[in-house]
Amino acid sequence: TYQLKNPRVISRLYKENWKFLFALCYTYTKDELLSEELVQDVFIGLWKRGGELKVHTTVRGYLVKSVKSAIIRQFQKISVLPAKTGKNHLTRALRLIRNESDLFLHS
Repeated sequence: TYQLKNPRVISRLYKENWKFLFALCYTYTKDELLSEELVQDVFIGLWKRGGELKVHTTVRGYLVKSVKSAIIRQFQKISVLPAKTGKNHLTRALRLIRNESDLFLHS
């Protein structure tokens, strides 16, 4: 159980996990700025949530799942993809996100 009202808890979770989560985001988005924003949004969401966070697996697994959900929501918002990204990249990224959850949850 993590006390999300305590700023030190959020700060520690961020410091311990942001590099890994950024790399995960970047793997799917190929966009540094977007990857940073998505990871930050996950931690802002935790902070806004407050209260207790009960994790049934590992906290990293929980954060990975949160980041993957953020990536999927972001891809769903995109109506026109940049030319260099292309539709095939989006399709592969979404497939990977949905099919490789176990790999990242146990990292």
